[in-house]
Amino acid sequence: MKETPKDLRTASPKKMIFWSYDQFPYMLASPGHMDDNGLAYVPSYMGYFKPVKVMSLESGKKLKTKLETLAAERTATYSSVHKGFMAQLDMIAPWRRPKC
Repeated sequence: MKETPKDLRTASPKKMIFWSYDQFPYMLASPGHMDDNGLAYVPSYMGYFKPVKVMSLESGKKLKTKLETLAAERTATYSSVHKGFMAQLDMIAPWRRPKC
């Protein structure tokens, strides 16, 4: 029996869906279902998305974890670099405003 869109909202997700996003790593991922129209329904986001990649849940979860790790490393690196520049700025112009 073919699943209808309503069935997709209540059925257990069968695939890991990746779709474009405007922030690093420029994609989001979550378990979902493919619809006949080429869109994926993602229950956790309660919406349809145009997938850039569809994977098995197991493989997709591993890739999602790697992407999350990469994003966290990027954030930590940027934070460290920012602190270094702020320390230099404090030495060059300790009177500056605002202090952040």
